Amino acid sequence: MERLNPQLLIEECDIVERHRGDPLAFITEGLGECVGPSWWSWRVVLKAAYGYPLEDDELAFFREIAERDPPGHRVKELWLLVGRRGGKDSVTSMIAAQAACYAADGVTLRPGERAVVACFAVDRDQATIVYGYTKAYFQKIPALQRRVRSTFEGVLPKPILIGDDVELRIMTNNPRAPRGRTIALAILDELAFWRDEESATPDIETYNAIEPGTATVPHAMIIGITTVYRRAGLAFEKFEKYFGTEDPNVLVIRTTSKMMNPLLDQEVIDRRMEEDPERARAEYYSIFRSDILDYINRDILRACTAEGRFELEPSREHRYFAFCDPSGGSIDSMVLAIGHVEERGLIKYGILDLLYEARPPFSPKEIVGEISDILRRYGLREVTGDKYAGLWPTDEFASRGISYQESELTKNQIYVDFLPKLNTRQVELLDNRRLFTQFAELERRSVRSGRETVDHPSTPGSHDDLCNAAAGCLLGAINSATKRFIVTDEMLQAAREYRPSYRPAY
Repeated sequence: MERLNPQLLIEECDIVERHRGDPLAFITEGLGECVGPSWWSWRVVLKAAYGYPLEDDELAFFREIAERDPPGHRVKELWLLVGRRGGKDSVTSMIAAQAACYAADGVTLRPGERAVVACFAVDRDQATIVYGYTKAYFQKIPALQRRVRSTFEGVLPKPILIGDDVELRIMTNNPRAPRGRTIALAILDELAFWRDEESATPDIETYNAIEPGTATVPHAMIIGITTVYRRAGLAFEKFEKYFGTEDPNVLVIRTTSKMMNPLLDQEVIDRRMEEDPERARAEYYSIFRSDILDYINRDILRACTAEGRFELEPSREHRYFAFCDPSGGSIDSMVLAIGHVEERGLIKYGILDLLYEARPPFSPKEIVGEISDILRRYGLREVTGDKYAGLWPTDEFASRGISYQESELTKNQIYVDFLPKLNTRQVELLDNRRLFTQFAELERRSVRSGRETVDHPSTPGSHDDLCNAAAGCLLGAINSATKRFIVTDEMLQAAREYRPSYRPAY
C-alpha cells in the first residue's frame, strides 16, 4: 500500500476540513487570494453573498452598489453586473474552486452520479477563462492537487474529477447541456452577450434548464457575471426585478470597474468615454445602453410566422420575386429567398415561399449553380441581391443565364422599410428557427447624426444572412407589385391617345 505523506494530509486538512462551511476563509487563507487592499470591495461582496455580517464601512459600501441591506444568509443567485477589468472572472474562479471541494456535501447522489461545477459561456473560448483560473488552483496548491482524480492533459478543456463525486467542466450556452445534471454551482459568464443561431433567448433558456438541476443541492448557487449591454435579456431582467429589492435568495450587484478594481488606470476609461460615450458607460460604469433597442418585438415576429410552413411549391398563379445574399463561402452563409404577393382586399401581403441557405465552407460557383436551378423552378430568370458583393455574383449568375440585379436599397434601408410590414402583419414568414433568431437579434441603434441604423450584434457568431435575404425579397415583391398597380396621370394620358393599328373584334 502506498505510504501517505503526513505533510500533505496536514495541508489538506488545513485547507479543506478546517474551512468547511467558511467560504471566505477558504478563499483568503486556503487559496491565498482576495487579500490585498485592492480586493476590499470584492471581500464585501463575498461576505454579503455568503451571509457574513458587515462592518459599518462595509455596509455603507454594500448599500451603494446593491441599493439594499445585505441578505441574512447565503444567497442562491448572485448577479454581478460589473464593468470591464473589474475582476469578475478572478472572483468567480475562487468561488468555483471552493465549491468544487464541497459540492457533494449534504447531497444524496446515485451511484455514478456527480455534482457539477460548471462554467457556461457563449463559446468554449470564453468559458475557458474562469475554467482556467479555477483549474490552476488544483494544479498549483498541493492539498487541492491531491483531490484531483483525472488528468489535466489534453488540448481541449476536459472535465476534471474532483474527489469521487464532483466534476468541474465547461459548458456552452446550450439549453440541452445542463439537463439531467446535479448542479452545485453554475457560472454564467458574460451572459449579456450570449448568442445562439438556434435560439432567440439562449440566456433565458439555459438559465431555465440550469435551475432545476440545483434543486437537490442545499448550498447550490447560480452566479451570473457580465458587462452590461442593451436593455433586454436575462441580465437586464434580473436587474429590473431584483436590484435594490430585499430578496433573501437573490442578490444583484451593479457597480463600476474602478470601484471593484481601484488599480485600473482612469486614463483608459476617460479615453474610451471620448471615443464612444454610450459604449464606455456600459463597459466601465455598468449603465445599460439606451441607444440600442430590439428591431422587432418577438410576439409580432411569431404572429408573422406561418407555423409548420417550411416551403411552398411553385404555382403558375403567382409572380415570384427573388433576393440573394451572396457570400464568398468562408464565413457567412449564401442565402436565396423567393416570395410572392397576394392581394387581400386593398392590402398586398408578402408571402415567403422558399428560403435556401448554404452554410460555409462551400464553393460559391457550385452554390450559384444550385440557386440558378431553384430560380428556374419558380420561372425566374432574374434575382436581386446585395450591391456590395462585388462583380463576381453578376458574372457567375450570367454564365448560367440568370440576370443578377443589384439592389437599389442598402441593407440598412431594407430593414428600416421592412419594419412597418412586420408591425402591420403584412408579411408571412416561413417556420425557420434560424430566420426567427436572426430577426429577433437585430438591433436598432441611434447614432450621433440622429439617423437610425439596423444591424446584427457585433459579437462573434452573430449573422443576418437569412433575415437580410427574406426582408429584401418580401420588400422587393411588395414594392414591385405596388408599382405595377399604380395608375399615374402619364399612363391615363397615354391610354387616351392610344390608337390600335388593328381592328378590334366585337
